[in-house]
Amino acid sequence: MKIGIDARWIMEESSGIGQYTLNLLRFLSQADSRDLYFIFFSNRELLKTIDRDLGLTVKGNFYLILVPYGVFSLRNQIFLPVKLRRLRLDVFHSTNFMIPLAAFGVKLAVTIHDLIPLLFPEFAPRSRKSRFYVVYCLLMYTIIKRVRLILVDSQNSYQDMVRRFPWARDKIRVLTFGADPSFRRLAAGERSCGVRARLDLGGQIVLYVGRRDPYKNLAGLVRIFRQVARKREDAVLVLAGPPDERYPELACLIHESGMDGRVKMTGFLSQDELVELYNEAALLVLPSFYEGFGLPILEAFACGTPVVASRAASIPELVEDAGVLLDPKDTQRWVDEICRLLEDEVRRNSLIQRGYERLRAFSWPEAAKNILKMYEGLCG
Repeated sequence: MKIGIDARWIMEESSGIGQYTLNLLRFLSQADSRDLYFIFFSNRELLKTIDRDLGLTVKGNFYLILVPYGVFSLRNQIFLPVKLRRLRLDVFHSTNFMIPLAAFGVKLAVTIHDLIPLLFPEFAPRSRKSRFYVVYCLLMYTIIKRVRLILVDSQNSYQDMVRRFPWARDKIRVLTFGADPSFRRLAAGERSCGVRARLDLGGQIVLYVGRRDPYKNLAGLVRIFRQVARKREDAVLVLAGPPDERYPELACLIHESGMDGRVKMTGFLSQDELVELYNEAALLVLPSFYEGFGLPILEAFACGTPVVASRAASIPELVEDAGVLLDPKDTQRWVDEICRLLEDEVRRNSLIQRGYERLRAFSWPEAAKNILKMYEGLCG
């Protein structure tokens, strides 16, 4: 087979979709030495960095291609289909929702990580997808009509897709995956980033990792932690993730709540810093109203960090009995459970062990084998 993969979703500042794409390349290159892969980038330096880190071109069956246009550009829609036709690809896989719509003669696959703008536009009110809702709906309909394979991250996302697009049921497949291999329990001597000192963090860390969209329920988390802070003077809430100028209300709420010294917003962290922060944290909290997957849960499990998360959308699929699941709207239960875990080291250790066990169900090597079978199925 000749397989194209759109790696332009990998950014210099790592994101969940970027991690997904990077690990897809990493583990396909380890699993498959027979088929030919054509990997598309639009950033020359990023291409060089990923090739160096993953050793793709030395495999002999991976070819890295630089194109001078982005995923959402008009040039992408005009020129990429021509390039795919010249390469005579059998399959072209985009690891997020945009595809080259005019790419006929190649079987198209797409990963759709969630349908939040379609199902709950109020959860991401200032995203481009919500602001241009009609255009986004038409685009999604067209993409789903065009592709031959739709990959989703969870059974919950599968059900959401089938309810919204019942006529596309036969195209939809669930592909679960694991955490990046860099997420692991560190020995004391391996914690060399000094992330506690750099961020001026003392005491017990209650950690959140992710974006700041309203569906993440960070305003609710700040209100929860305000009550926790009254009971636990040594606790600090750390919100790890890139800043988002679209939602300045969060910083205002922290200031108005008098929590400036107890709630830290880190901004973007390197992978090494994030791994160390997981290792330093007493627990991870994920109070989201919706998640298509919930990758920070697996990262926390891998780092030996207990998890308190919402009983919502796909989250229970990942957690099962390996963490504490709560109604995201039940503020008092969140306060009680966080305080209980901060006080009870035995219970934290029990959850850590369950997390390690649960993590075994999520594997990137297994995901690579499964997606290879799907590619082969597309090619008959």
